[in-house]
Amino acid sequence: ADLRESLKDFIRMLPFPRLRVGVVRFSTIADEISPLETRSWVLEDRIATMAYLPGETRMAPALDRVAVTLAQGRGQVVLSGHAGEKLVVLVADGPPSDTAETAAAAERLRR
Repeated sequence: ADLRESLKDFIRMLPFPRLRVGVVRFSTIADEISPLETRSWVLEDRIATMAYLPGETRMAPALDRVAVTLAQGRGQVVLSGHAGEKLVVLVADGPPSDTAETAAAAERLRR
C-alpha cells in the first residue's frame, strides 16, 4: 500500500469523534493538509487527494507548522470537555536533513 493508504488505515484506528487530528505534509516545505478535525472521513478524503512533494526531509518546518495548527485549534470546542494530551506523529522517508533545526523545533513544540 502507498503512504496515503497507510495514513488512512491509521486514521481509521483512532477514537473519533473524541479526538481531533490534523495533517501536515512536509518535504523541503511544510503545509497543512487538514486543520484539527473530528470527522475521520474528512481526513481520509484530504489524505486521498494529497500529492507527493519531492525534496529534502526538513522536519523543522513541519514541527513549526504543527505548532500553528495546534494553536489555532485551542479555541475549538472539544467534545470530551477537556483539552486533553497532544501527540505528534511524524512519518518520513528518512532522517531529517535539518537535524539541529529539528531538535530546536521539537523543543519549542514541547513547551
